[in-house]
Amino acid sequence: ERARLVGLVLPELQNPIFPAFAEVIGGTLAQQGLTPVLCTQTKGGVSEADYIELLLQQQVSGVVFAGGAYAQADASHE
Repeated sequence: ERARLVGLVLPELQNPIFPAFAEVIGGTLAQQGLTPVLCTQTKGGVSEADYIELLLQQQVSGVVFAGGAYAQADASHE
């Protein structure tokens, strides 16, 4: 059974659009009984690919991408 978690992968939180995006998406997920798991990238920190691996291990119900390689439809998603 899938967890009632949804990964929310953001490239950063310095740009005010991303925290605002997280707030709207998080609220919408909560209304559906889902819990967002916020994953943000920092220089020298966890990579987007590592976050994806972690989220898959947790059997999340889905992942929302805002920016980054996985948000690009034509990017390699190995």
